[in-house]
Amino acid sequence: MGGIYATSLGGFLNPQPLQSMAIKVLILRHGGSENFEDLKPLLQRLRALALAQPGYVSGETYCNLENPAEYLVISTWGSLDQWTAWLNHEERASV
Repeated sequence: MGGIYATSLGGFLNPQPLQSMAIKVLILRHGGSENFEDLKPLLQRLRALALAQPGYVSGETYCNLENPAEYLVISTWGSLDQWTAWLNHEERASV
């Protein structure tokens, strides 16, 4: 699971080009539950970097209660172009 989902104030009744719509990005991460404490500073660093990016609206991280090694990260961006810029950002890749 994971992907990029678009939304707009007009919804399906008022379609807009994808590049001009707000998007939600869903990332499913797998890791060991014992590694979460090691991962936590990296996730916090990524969130701090994302906060400074144009178009970043919000972000949430969830842990699967039935599988503590699985995390769902949901972030909201102003547009697909802004998310793509962050996805390809050198500093993001280095973390």
